[in-house]
This record gives sequence, structure tokens and C-alpha cells, in this order.
Amino acid sequence: MHATQVATLDFFSGGRLIYGIGAGWLREESELLGVDFPRRWTQTGEYVAAMRELWTKPEASFEGKYVKFPTVRCYPKPIQRPGPPVLLGSKDRNALKRVAKWGDGWCPNRIELSFLKENLPKLREECRAAGRDYNKLDITVMGAIRGERAQVQDELRRFEDCGVGRYVVTTGVLTPEDCKLRLEQYSSLYL
Repeated sequence: MHATQVATLDFFSGGRLIYGIGAGWLREESELLGVDFPRRWTQTGEYVAAMRELWTKPEASFEGKYVKFPTVRCYPKPIQRPGPPVLLGSKDRNALKRVAKWGDGWCPNRIELSFLKENLPKLREECRAAGRDYNKLDITVMGAIRGERAQVQDELRRFEDCGVGRYVVTTGVLTPEDCKLRLEQYSSLYL
């Protein structure tokens, strides 16, 4: 059960897990795995709701369209309460509504600063409409910044000034032969 796997990772990491999720973009692949592709985010939201039930209750049951189970126990429980933060990695037209409704944060991938400047005020408004505190959201960006150290550090500051709390560097494929060198290069640029 995936809820147990996620809870176990959180437990053994000492409560440091950040659970970033997406709902897929490739219809054929998704449908092979049983995803209701046109409603994949509804399905994903229900999965997360079911996991949160399992993470927070000594005995939990769930009855939804996609997930149904009788009263069960799920252990270990995550250290973080009510569970690890769930960050939604999406840029589609309803992403901000979903983050405001049931996400703990937003993690768009490969975006420009201008995209954030345009969308974070919209996310703030969606949170207001949903009765959620925007300031409690985790705003994370994934990507890679090109340039020398000064340029990379300057761009990271711009993301931070815009409201980003974490920048996850995408490295591409690392091989045993080049991983040490490439990680040292990334470290010299980003840290």
C-alpha cells in the first residue's frame, strides 16, 4: 500500500519527507496503469485524501469513487502531522485551484520567474476563496539555472524574493563516471 510506503519514508527520515506528486501527462501510459485520464487529478486528490485518513487515524476506512476500503490499520504513522506535506507539481489550468483546495504546496517544474510572478497572486486569491492561508503553503520550484555562479545566485535570490522557499536542481542523468564531478559543479553554482 502506497500510504504505508510514504509513511515509512517519513518515519525513517525523521519527519523530513516532502511528498511531491503529479498526475501524469501521457494518456496512453496513464490508461495502462488504470488511470481515469480525463479525471486524473480528481483521482489523485481522492488517493491523497485516502492516504491522509490512513496517516491520521488509528483505524481508517474510505469510500470514494476510486478508492474504497473497510476499516484497516496502517503503520507506521508518519512523524509529520497530519502527514508529510503534499506538493502538487502541475502547471495546468486548474493547478492553482487544486493547490488551494487540498495541497500543502506547489512545485512547478521548469518555469521562468515571470511565470511565478503571474501565478502566485492567482494562487493567493485561490487560497483566499478556499479559506486557506496562502502563507502556509510550501512553494518549491524545480529546474536548472544556466550561467556562472553570480548569475545563478542572482536568479535564486529573485525566486526567493518572489516567494519560493526551495529550489530543487534538476541534474539530468548522472553516471558513475561523471556524478562526482557534476555534483561538485552544481554545488559550486547553487550552494
